[in-house]
Amino acid sequence: MSCIVRAIRSSETPELKRVFTKTLHEFPEYSKKTLDFFSSDPYRNRMTSLHMRIGAFVNSKLVAYILAPEYEGGVSWICWFAVLKKYQGRGTGSALLDFFEKLCIEQGVHSIIFYSDKRNVAFYLKRGYKVIGLDEKSYFGPDAYIMKKLIQEPNENKFLVP
Repeated sequence: MSCIVRAIRSSETPELKRVFTKTLHEFPEYSKKTLDFFSSDPYRNRMTSLHMRIGAFVNSKLVAYILAPEYEGGVSWICWFAVLKKYQGRGTGSALLDFFEKLCIEQGVHSIIFYSDKRNVAFYLKRGYKVIGLDEKSYFGPDAYIMKKLIQEPNENKFLVP
């Protein structure tokens, strides 16, 4: 299976919202009430309009995404990273993360940080990320592992650009 990874276009926002809502059900650590909140228009609109919207497409269909705000101080924080269940274990997530890391390097980012649930930690460890902490009862209640990867040395000339 071959996928194309690229920025998600503004015209594809409705598709991103649909896939975002669908992937929420693949996070069993959240209650139904929390999942309903995530799929509500105010939250979903805020997340799907973040600065970095990277998608993996198979046969022109969005099957995975990374959503992140604009980086600051050389650090990029991933808010959401999800792959539709049907496309997990096929290299889609790895291709998406590779693309995101390369894009971050080009933009002067030196470190990527995000939270992960326990079941996905092994995937990130294989990709060179480290567990730098456990945030017990984190955002919206479940425990979260704090993942981090240094992707290049910090350089003020890259991340202090106005």
